[in-house]
Amino acid sequence: MRKLATLFFVLVFLNCVASAQVYEATYLRSDSGRITQASGINDSGMIVGLCYLDFTTYHACYWTSSGVATDLGTLGGKVSAATAVNSLGQIAGYADASDGERAFFWTKAGGMQALPSLGSNPADFASAINDGGAVVGLSRLTPSGPSHAFLWTSSGGIQDLGTLPGDTYSSALGINSAGHVVGLSWNSDGSRKAFMWTSTTGMQELSPASGLQYYAARAINDSDEVVGSFTNPADNKEHGFLWTQATGIKDLGVLPNGSSAATAIDKVGTSIVGGGRGSSPSSHYGLIWRSGTILKLDTLAGIHLGGGATGINSSGQIIANQGGTGVLLNPSWVKLSTRSFNFNSVTVGQTSPAKNLTITNIGSTTLTMKSISITGTNPGDFAHTNNCPATLAPAAHCVVHVTFTPTAIGNRKAAISLSDSDPTSPQQIALAGVGM
Repeated sequence: MRKLATLFFVLVFLNCVASAQVYEATYLRSDSGRITQASGINDSGMIVGLCYLDFTTYHACYWTSSGVATDLGTLGGKVSAATAVNSLGQIAGYADASDGERAFFWTKAGGMQALPSLGSNPADFASAINDGGAVVGLSRLTPSGPSHAFLWTSSGGIQDLGTLPGDTYSSALGINSAGHVVGLSWNSDGSRKAFMWTSTTGMQELSPASGLQYYAARAINDSDEVVGSFTNPADNKEHGFLWTQATGIKDLGVLPNGSSAATAIDKVGTSIVGGGRGSSPSSHYGLIWRSGTILKLDTLAGIHLGGGATGINSSGQIIANQGGTGVLLNPSWVKLSTRSFNFNSVTVGQTSPAKNLTITNIGSTTLTMKSISITGTNPGDFAHTNNCPATLAPAAHCVVHVTFTPTAIGNRKAAISLSDSDPTSPQQIALAGVGM
């Protein structure tokens, strides 16, 4: 199966953030090499989503640190998709079955099993799963009727969570370890309201005091912090929000001329991710809120995240989608001045002027420098010297000087490999030149 293809990008946070942070961006590939989408991530870095087999067939799949995509199969139909994964590696999603579209629960031991439906002609969707294996989503009540939010557990089966008073439809989008469920309830007139459901209170509007008519809750962490989006009556645009019991709805803001939606929050509530849209209908981008600051993830990462960011775990790993490819962003504290060097054309046997790579420790702890080497196809055509010590203190930097001496005519390629104590080690800097 295909390995994850890795590429580095820099995320530089604004000055109000205590320290700048960089990310290593990894594209999530499928065995077929076709479209992938990332939907959920757990604290072990296990990622779930879908992998296209051909232009019309896609299957639920997952990726682990081994770097390969694993196909979860289907319930007998052509398509399936994984939407969420818990700390035990249990997965929820949906799949075509002989009687309709079913929500599913997957485990490594038991495989994919269809969940029961609230109706006889299912058009169901599982959105989230907690660490106890409880699954939430929506389920159709009748063949031509509405869908309701549901909660499924292995011990209690499926439960209709109902709607808010006066509404016809509802959908559950998030659940935490306490079994508290959030989502939205709506009517045919288009109005929608966020809800929280608990086994004690049942379904209640999340923030009736806000007076909002158009808002939805998308995720909840174990501190009962809820994120989602609402239509701001002041500008008639969608805005991301953070809700807590103490503060109620807090507007997370938008970028100039844009909209926003918050889709996921980490366990401690320090980082929120989501997406936004600019003035044109096609200008979608990813967003991250950190320490109260809204940042455009596309600009910071150097890639277009048209699908936005869809998840974040307790290690700060972010999943997002770049058009037809899922992306994993791994946090790092090693800032590199460049990710590649091109020496262009140099006469065989002659040495180019040196190019300089600056390595900076932007973290708050000491970085141990283990080794700096040249690897790849033509390592003998490139050389380096450096002034890097055994350790780099916070804010310290060192410089690697790289030269190119081609040994043959044609394209020559290699890479600098940096081994250090950062979680993203080894970092790779591409080297290229042409012998003439």
